[in-house]
Amino acid sequence: MAIVLSVLGVAFAAFCIWLAVRIFNRRERWAKWLAVGTFLGAELYLLSFGPASWLVGHSYLPARPTWWVFRPLTWLATHGPQPIQGPIWWWARSFEPPWDPEINPKSRPPWLIELEYQDEYFGLFGQPEWAPTEAVTADTCSE
Repeated sequence: MAIVLSVLGVAFAAFCIWLAVRIFNRRERWAKWLAVGTFLGAELYLLSFGPASWLVGHSYLPARPTWWVFRPLTWLATHGPQPIQGPIWWWARSFEPPWDPEINPKSRPPWLIELEYQDEYFGLFGQPEWAPTEAVTADTCSE
């Protein structure tokens, strides 16, 4: 996963440099619109994580495909540095009702982040036959 993120980071940086050359040196209008679209797309991706976590928790979206879309954020929420983990957890929890302990107990991670813990415990292809049947939480996956 680290290699994939590194390659994507380098590719995105190269794209940004190429786009900056198009904007500043050649003054092309389409490049400006592409830059705005790229920025807004990245912002929408980050901002949609919280509502997607709520939608998965209430079975409006399928869990696995949604988790794959947000895999970089769930990985950062479980393995990233603390200054990055905190805001991601806060944003994912901000769409869950805090007044209902049955839906949102304090010890339970948000829905999409919980899938990241399950992936660490069970692997990419789901729960094996020998695995325990109880729900996997952050407490059972602690190192």
